[in-house]
Amino acid sequence: MSVEGIQSGESIALESVLEVEKESKKVDMDISSFARPKICTAFEEIKLINSSKVVIILSDGSQWKVKGENSKAVYETVSKSWAVGDDIRVDDTDDKEFVLKNAREKSAFLVDLSKKCADVSKAFFITKVDPSGYALRTNDGQMWVAGYFGSFTTQDWESGQRIVINKSTHGDQYEDYEMINPQDGFSAWLTQVSV
Repeated sequence: MSVEGIQSGESIALESVLEVEKESKKVDMDISSFARPKICTAFEEIKLINSSKVVIILSDGSQWKVKGENSKAVYETVSKSWAVGDDIRVDDTDDKEFVLKNAREKSAFLVDLSKKCADVSKAFFITKVDPSGYALRTNDGQMWVAGYFGSFTTQDWESGQRIVINKSTHGDQYEDYEMINPQDGFSAWLTQVSV
């Protein structure tokens, strides 16, 4: 049996085919509310490193490496269309990858979260975690609660770990946010509660 363009017995490099498909994949996410959230992770800066790597830095010091794209084209697009202070939403994928989307401009990119922080003075840190994972406190004094499934993730988090807090795809009805732990790459949906 032969496939058009491939002779019987000839092998192809499947990895390179999958990589090309991944690079050309359209990335997007749905945002249920475009109202600026109380805790807003905003665009701060973009860097092109050695003309091969694009890093987007957000207002909490988090650094995001853009994946599978033409680095120079991504750098040009973001430099021209994103403005300092734009509300940036983050959503996780099933592969421990994330999508960054500009809520104003609507462009989105597949990214990896760096464990490094550009400015730790702007970052959020966990100060206390309930052993069950249902509740945690951050360095700004806020109390957060996780649901049943989220607690399986947050119970492994520890005091002193840096986290990224983002409104993500969640609506305005409650103070629901996505928390991402750069140390393990996992995220959980938590609700900010008044104490």
